[in-house]
Amino acid sequence: MLKRITIIAFSKYSTTMLLFFLFSTMLITIESTQRICNGLSSNCRMRANEITYPSSHNVMSSTEDDFIFPNNIKSMEKALEGGIRGLLLDSCDCGMDDGIQFCHGECFLGTKDPTQTFDAIVEFLNTNPNEVLILEIQVDDDTLLGLWEYTSDEFRSMVYNGRKNFFDSWPTLNDMIDLNQRMIVFQHGGDNSPDTNCALLGDCPDGVYN
Repeated sequence: MLKRITIIAFSKYSTTMLLFFLFSTMLITIESTQRICNGLSSNCRMRANEITYPSSHNVMSSTEDDFIFPNNIKSMEKALEGGIRGLLLDSCDCGMDDGIQFCHGECFLGTKDPTQTFDAIVEFLNTNPNEVLILEIQVDDDTLLGLWEYTSDEFRSMVYNGRKNFFDSWPTLNDMIDLNQRMIVFQHGGDNSPDTNCALLGDCPDGVYN
């Protein structure tokens, strides 16, 4: 009788442990296959305007890019690797020799090549397929359309362009990742005049919001 009770107790104990092991394994599997968006799985179901994007002001201006009086120590590329997801950039017309560049007010203080900048962003997004970025470009002169010519077809294909008017909802991060349109691009002019505001001019590039 004692042996029978012992066997039954052991059997129940073993079954409980087996179920616990299987349940734990299932949870680990679910966790490992769950999509992570901008650092958190809970971000994935949030709309793009419902989460916070760690951002860098004048991200093109850095010590590593040899700017005079830089705003940042590390380059934009290293900022992205470090978790920055909002890129604030200024465009400038640097004349016949240098053309349109990213700079901070004056070209002699330093410039960052727009083609290299846009290509670096594409490379980051290709390497990190579940990350979403915000780009905010300050245009203090009539350089936006010229600047956009430096973007590649691949870059433009990654720009979200589904919000056609003010009343449309922003997409969730899941939506943007599924579409592989993982950048939202904003533009503004320093003085908000018609010369620097593409919305007032009616010539914003596709997917650029004002």
